[in-house]
Amino acid sequence: MSKRLSTSAFIALSFFIAGMAYGQDIKNIENLNASQSIAYFNLATGKEVPGTDAKSWDLSFQKTTISVNGSAQVVSLAFEGLSQPPTGGFKTDDGNNKAIPTGSGNGWYNYNIEDHTIEPIAGRTIVVKTQKGKYYKLQVISYNKDRQPHEPTGYYSFRYKELGKGK
Repeated sequence: MSKRLSTSAFIALSFFIAGMAYGQDIKNIENLNASQSIAYFNLATGKEVPGTDAKSWDLSFQKTTISVNGSAQVVSLAFEGLSQPPTGGFKTDDGNNKAIPTGSGNGWYNYNIEDHTIEPIAGRTIVVKTQKGKYYKLQVISYNKDRQPHEPTGYYSFRYKELGKGK
């Protein structure tokens, strides 16, 4: 005897399958405030943490500068197109040199001098290797509060996903 799913059960099942197939484990962070002070972030927990314990944070954000507590690189590949961490090219922060380059066009953003806006560069993804050897991909979506143009800056909205331990 064949049983048919109700319409609502079918829709619920479809969303469940779509969530599994399309990265249910992508985490979205909204309005991480790095406008006035340094915001420290732990990728494994998905939470802002105090910067006093060097083992508790993976990334720090201060205005347009993103620092790493492991190693990182910026790749010219869309977030969706990156499924494995690169096999080389990772850098650490060293004095004035940053693993994630600073300045317009050098890393994750462009600065528009005409209207004084900062926009993430499309097709650029940050790959982070944590101190624990895990890899994450990260895409900055917005640098403005509530993702609204001309709102206060220094409020990061981004998405990220674990890529695993690499090879």
